Amino acid sequence: MIKSLNIFKPGKHTAMNGLSLDFSEDQLRRSADAYDTSIHEAPLTVGHPRDNLPAYGWVKSLSFAENGIEADPYQVDADFAEMVNAGRFKKISASWYLPDSPSNPVP
Repeated sequence: MIKSLNIFKPGKHTAMNGLSLDFSEDQLRRSADAYDTSIHEAPLTVGHPRDNLPAYGWVKSLSFAENGIEADPYQVDADFAEMVNAGRFKKISASWYLPDSPSNPVP
């Protein structure tokens, strides 16, 4: 089992396309509050695969904590969980929809 994961902190972040964006605590709180698996279920993947496949687990819920957004994983592949718990993946990178993106499930 994987415990909660800190997936994103407030501040300036640079996207894979080079765009720099600032994320406030308020924006992250609202994003965590808006997360709804009945609308969109975020996968746990290795890297940033184009279609977010294969999924080694799913994000059950998001919450805002002292250090940013915490994700609660579930339905996690046992071998993947073992690798995560052993520290095989040093960094976590979350993908976000821009607020005005047509594909954003909760604009």
